[in-house]
Formats: sequence, C-alpha cells, structure tokens
Amino acid sequence: MNIDNLDTVLPYIVQLAQAAGKLQREYIDSSVTMQNKSSQVDLVTEVDQRCEELISSNLHSKFPEHQILGEEGGAQTSASDSPYKWVIDPLDGTTNYVHRVPVFATSIALLKDTTPILGVVHSEALERTYTAIAGQGAFLNTTQIHCSETREVNASLVATGFPYDRATAVKNNVNYVAHMIPRVRGIRRLGVAALDACFVAEGVFDAYWELKVRLWDIAAGALIAQEAGAVVHYLAGKQPYTYDILCSAPTLYDPLLKELLAVDADYSSLAPT
Repeated sequence: MNIDNLDTVLPYIVQLAQAAGKLQREYIDSSVTMQNKSSQVDLVTEVDQRCEELISSNLHSKFPEHQILGEEGGAQTSASDSPYKWVIDPLDGTTNYVHRVPVFATSIALLKDTTPILGVVHSEALERTYTAIAGQGAFLNTTQIHCSETREVNASLVATGFPYDRATAVKNNVNYVAHMIPRVRGIRRLGVAALDACFVAEGVFDAYWELKVRLWDIAAGALIAQEAGAVVHYLAGKQPYTYDILCSAPTLYDPLLKELLAVDADYSSLAPT
C-alpha cells in the first residue's frame, strides 16, 4: 500500500478500527480476563490485547518498515529508518468497558517523525467514526465537522480526565477541576481521551484538558480536533509518551487558559505562540 497517498490508506485504517470495534461488541457482555497495570484503576483486558494484536499484525503486514507503538505491546522498532510510526490505543476507556458503560473507542494515528498526519477514532457502541488527514479537514462518518464558536467560559461545556496515579500524585488535576466547576456550564469526565478530543472537534464539547495523558490516547483525536479548527497544545511530561494537553475552540482558548493559569503555572507552556 502506497503510504504517499493517504486517501487510499485511510479506508483501510477505518476498516481495522471498525474490526476492533466489532470484537469489543462481541465480548462486552461476557466475563473477560482483567489485570491491573500501573495501579488498581489502570486496567487491561484480553479484549485490549486481542484488538491490539488484530490492528498491529495487519499494519505490520501492510507496512513492514514502519514502527508501531501500541498501548499494550509497547514500542516496536523496525529495522528501517522510516520516519513513519503507527500509534494505537486498541481500547480507550477500558474501565468503562469492564463495567459495561457504552463509552469507549479505538484510536489509530500515523505519525511522520513526531507529527500526526492521519487519525481514526472509532466508537462501536456510539456508531461514530472520526477521521482526519492533515490538511484535509475532519469528518464524523462522512460528514465534515467543525469545533464550536463558544467565547465565554461560563457558557462552555468542557471535558477533563484524571491520571492513573491520582491517589498519590500532587499533580492530579483536582485543583483545576475545583476551580473550574463554578466557572463553566458543565464539566464531563468520559474516561476516554480520544473521544474527548473528537467531541471538541464536533462541537459537542467546547474544550478538553488533561494532565499526564498518553500519546496513544490523544494522537489521533488531537489531529481530528485540529483539522476541525480547534487549538491543540500539549507539553511533554517526565514519563515517555506522556503529555499535558489543552484542546479548545479557538474562540475559548485564551479565556480558558487564563482560568487554568489562575490555579497554578502548570499550563504556562501551553499558551499559544
């Protein structure tokens, strides 16, 4: 498959994401094997692993020279010096999935060097497939989407999330949420970073922020949001592939950032340049 023509690559990646979604649907009402990873709230199931194997094996077959970074399989480096890397979250929202909350997604992004150039986020339960190719706009199923034009913080619906080490870490987002609760129309916590960014792209959410989110959670969603007109800035954290992210409608970005900076300076590096 010719990687220089992303218009032909995209339908194949959509098929892989949707195949993973069908696997998730098949097993959601079954007892699945579950393990803890970094903490009691950081889960992995056999469905995560089977979905990642499905996606990564097919990508390796089509693009054997590319690198693959999967949440469950870690980094796999090819022998070539290809600048392309596939970044996969086979099941974003594992906790929701385990508890049969129908909000979860599969996220696949293609990076050239460190820049996302193609992104797919598929939610089987919500029957939504978000796609983007750099420079070509963002789409929900086959309809082009755009972020909101909300300007006032007190009129905004925003999303956020909490890191897996929230029980022990000082930097756990609780201070930001406490500050924002009385200042926004509402805060939502889906537990699915890929969908948070896509909902900003669609104009469902006006903004989304999170601390210590992983690259595989946001690589595809961040591109989709950017292609829908959102401002997306993220700052690399101390752990590999870990970032603080702020994703917002451009009309809301400055006043929202001002509120976050009023809490402390964690977001100072996310000011637009």
